[in-house]
Amino acid sequence: MLLRLLPFLVAIAAAGPTSAAPGQDPLGVRIPGTLRDLFLDVVPWDARAVPALRLDVGWAAANDWSTPTTLARGGDVMQVQLDEQADSLFVALRVPWGVVLRAPEGSFLHRLATALEIRGTVHWGGWMDGPIEVWHKVFAYNDFNRPDFPRNEIHVSLHPEGSASPVQVDQPTFAFGDVVLRNQLLLWQGGEPLTEGGPVRAGVSLRLDLKIPTGSLQRLGGSGGFDTGIGLLGTWQPLPWLVGHAIVSGSYLSPMASSMPMQPRSWQGSVGLSLVALVGEWSFLLEDRWLSPAFQWGWAYANPSDIWTMQSSAYTAVTMSQNQITAGVRWGPLTFWFMEDFTPGYVPGYGPTWFYDTNAPDVAIGLTLTVQP
Repeated sequence: MLLRLLPFLVAIAAAGPTSAAPGQDPLGVRIPGTLRDLFLDVVPWDARAVPALRLDVGWAAANDWSTPTTLARGGDVMQVQLDEQADSLFVALRVPWGVVLRAPEGSFLHRLATALEIRGTVHWGGWMDGPIEVWHKVFAYNDFNRPDFPRNEIHVSLHPEGSASPVQVDQPTFAFGDVVLRNQLLLWQGGEPLTEGGPVRAGVSLRLDLKIPTGSLQRLGGSGGFDTGIGLLGTWQPLPWLVGHAIVSGSYLSPMASSMPMQPRSWQGSVGLSLVALVGEWSFLLEDRWLSPAFQWGWAYANPSDIWTMQSSAYTAVTMSQNQITAGVRWGPLTFWFMEDFTPGYVPGYGPTWFYDTNAPDVAIGLTLTVQP
């Protein structure tokens, strides 16, 4: 249903000036998905000064997949299943306080920018299951037992054995998400611009983000707790047509609004790299984001009947680190991106000895419209 808004976004982008979107910026999108959407993600920005007010309106669709999974730790047993498509719309207003308040050059306010981000998500069966199965079949990839289950249905479980709380979703549902407040402080920037009227070549900034629990855990709108994150960002433009961005961040995640034994790890880490190639009015982006495991240590795969393999389960999504590779193309104010999971490493008994997939999300796509004076 959110796809109906795409023609509207495209029409606005085509009508607007091609200079409206800052073509050198990283994608700035979160890692979506059933579990990651519950918590704060310190997304990358350009580390140089924010030059003007900016409004981002975006759509993202993430397909998560797992078979029904039993995880155990000590005497605790959890039921987890991730089978859904989550379509979300978000709006983010980025305010450079130095520009808005006309603060003196070099002052604290002149170096500070703040963004307010809100999101709403429809959790449903979606439409991606069929194309994903065809993709796996054509290229002889692991199908993760997808054909054994009905397509385009939603079945999300996250609760102790013998209970349906806090999360058991088997019907389409809408969730208003948590509100996120992002703050970026410019620490340094310099270097002569490589293009006339362009930005300086390099910058370093500090980020401090806060997630406010306005979403419902039962409806998959959020974790029900406050999260905060800090990050160090860098940007360098070595060539007129090439810009690189990097981010290292750490986050504190509060416990979820539930007494269930499976809780997020309090301290999380993330590393991200982004390359932007500029070709006329077009930008081509390639990004890699690594995130530490979402939940606490010690949970083991414990399906009693072992009907489904570990590769098809939610085990890696819950217990392992996650790496997402994203490709994007930007024309003027409009950016399209495609995300795939691929984590180098080895999980004993899982499959290949040099990488694994979390399928959380398996595939995600998105479209962002950026309006900037």
